[in-house]
Amino acid sequence: MRAAQQIQPANQRSPFLSVSASKVAPFVFEIVGGYIQELVLNPVRTQAATNSLVLFLGNVTSQRCYNAGKPFDKDSAMASTLFGLVFGGAVPHHFYRVLDSLSKGKQLHGKFFRFLVERLVFAPLYLLLRLYMTAIFEGKSHRAACKQVFLSYQKLLRDNWVALSIFQFYGVNFVPPIFRPIFSGVIEFFWTIHLCNVRRAVEKKRR
Repeated sequence: MRAAQQIQPANQRSPFLSVSASKVAPFVFEIVGGYIQELVLNPVRTQAATNSLVLFLGNVTSQRCYNAGKPFDKDSAMASTLFGLVFGGAVPHHFYRVLDSLSKGKQLHGKFFRFLVERLVFAPLYLLLRLYMTAIFEGKSHRAACKQVFLSYQKLLRDNWVALSIFQFYGVNFVPPIFRPIFSGVIEFFWTIHLCNVRRAVEKKRR
């Protein structure tokens, strides 16, 4: 009798949980479906908005976790957000479109061709653009921005090649283009945390 009474509350909670799940699931699917639709209809604008949000969250996470106890750097957070909004959508979108068209039909060496072009051409140039423009958006002069790039570029490029190459190989070859911004966004979030830490360390050494 006691066992039946103990089991009864669990049975009474199950309808509530099932009703909650039935309400949440369609809402989540609607959001995901709407986002994917926007990626199809407005790819550059949607990728720009996604990238700006990811860079902002990565910057804030970096400051909260590794710069705790110090004033929040609004200029750094806004600069990361602005870079993602201005360059984070158009540049990767058009690059991958060109890359896919150049490697189309090359079944044997197409995968390595895409990977090598992304790693040896796009990654160094995009990192250089990001470091310079982020410094400019922070209000630094051209000379100060170039000095900061000079001090951090080599380490960050090496870290990028070592840490992200395996993910980029998978991303450029096996992730469908429509889902590539989502895949890249996850990687970009953690990469932004590391990038902000390196830039902050460079600033401390200069002072």
